[in-house]
Amino acid sequence: MSKKEKLTNMLIDKYYNERYDINSVNKSINESIFENKMNNALEKINLVDNIDFNISIDTLKIIELANGIQIKRRSFKENIYFIITSILILSVFSVIFLNVGIKGIIYFQLFIVFFLPWCLIPLANYTLGREKNE
Repeated sequence: MSKKEKLTNMLIDKYYNERYDINSVNKSINESIFENKMNNALEKINLVDNIDFNISIDTLKIIELANGIQIKRRSFKENIYFIITSILILSVFSVIFLNVGIKGIIYFQLFIVFFLPWCLIPLANYTLGREKNE
């Protein structure tokens, strides 16, 4: 241990009225200044220890509130995605109807009726697996 560390430990022991070596105290100007600084710092620590912080924090309530906010944001985003997708699908239908006619719409609907269920099965498995991981 260095001389400064020994002096620090000895001054802390002296402040708290514990056993310390009286002979090792050399009252030079630097040591007395250092002792005053240590005493001031320890008094400030005692002041902070004596202050009663009467704060009650309900951590579980804060976590539940954060989860609620997160769910609201996620549902808002999903609703926006649904609206955008719906508008795109309706606009594609209108463009197909204007260009191809009613015959193109009927063929497109038959295509969707026969092939969409085969696409939805893997998509449903993917979303169910994703929900289990969350």
